[in-house]
Amino acid sequence: MSDGIIDQMAKYGDHDEEESWRLFKAGYMMKSPEARIADLKQTDLWLEQQTQVTKEHASLLTRKRELESLHRALRGAGR
Repeated sequence: MSDGIIDQMAKYGDHDEEESWRLFKAGYMMKSPEARIADLKQTDLWLEQQTQVTKEHASLLTRKRELESLHRALRGAGR
């Protein structure tokens, strides 16, 4: 995963991966639109640097799409 998202998810290290992801998304929704976009761009940069697709890569792509959907929904709600 991108270093930024790994660092952010590390705050939830006392939880399993799914719970950490749920908590990360809850925090993501509280961020400003600019901060959300910065997270997505940082993830894109990490993905571009990868030379082969791995299970971690595929997982991050799925999660990034989920974050993009959250961002669009929040923008639609005026946030």
